[in-house]
Amino acid sequence: MSAARQRPSGSLDELERRLARETQIAQRQREKMLREVQRREAMREFDAVKRRRGLRYLALLGMLTFTAVLVTLVMFRVLSLVFA
Repeated sequence: MSAARQRPSGSLDELERRLARETQIAQRQREKMLREVQRREAMREFDAVKRRRGLRYLALLGMLTFTAVLVTLVMFRVLSLVFA
C-alpha cells in the first residue's frame, strides 16, 4: 500500500492543519492578485487623466499661438494703415 493509506489515526489533525495552511496560502494569493488588478486599474485611470491633461495643455498652447499670430497680423495691418 502507498504511504498515504498507511497514516496513523492522528493524521486527521495533520490533514486539517495542511488544509488550513493551503487555504491561507490560496487566500493570500487571491488577495495579492486582487491588489495587483486594483493597482493596474488605478494606473490605467491615472494614465487617462494624464493624457487628458496633456491634450488640454496642447490645445491651450495651440490657441495661445493662434491668438499671438492673429494679434501680430492685426497690429501690422493697423500700423500700415496709420503710417500709410
